[in-house]
Amino acid sequence: MDLKPFNQDIDGLINDFAKGGSTAFTEFKRIWLSRKFSFVFEASPSTNQACFMRSLYAHSIGYMVSTGSLPNRVGGLYCLYCFYETQPFKPPFKIYLSLGDMKRMKDLVVDTKTRCKSCFYFGQENAREECVSFWFCGCK
Repeated sequence: MDLKPFNQDIDGLINDFAKGGSTAFTEFKRIWLSRKFSFVFEASPSTNQACFMRSLYAHSIGYMVSTGSLPNRVGGLYCLYCFYETQPFKPPFKIYLSLGDMKRMKDLVVDTKTRCKSCFYFGQENAREECVSFWFCGCK
């Protein structure tokens, strides 16, 4: 399956979000809905769905851990979150991050804290497995 069109759609979504300069989830969600992004799963393959989801995740993670602007990086995080939350697969496909990506994700949280004074953060850590399930940041 050619995943290039999906990646181009993600690029367009995140670029539109970043153009506005906002880091608010409500703005990201507005753009997500206006582009009818949840329909991306209608075009998912009937086989090899894990590969499809990992590809969507990987492209979003690429933005999240990049050295791009804060709105680009936060847009990658929001995109990853929305793909996870809207996927039709049960049980949902998990998000796996390398240790390097995890460090850069934590750097994103630090950058957001320094640039956005009215942010909230959420993290769920499983100490036995030494992993963070998900971090979420957003500006009000």
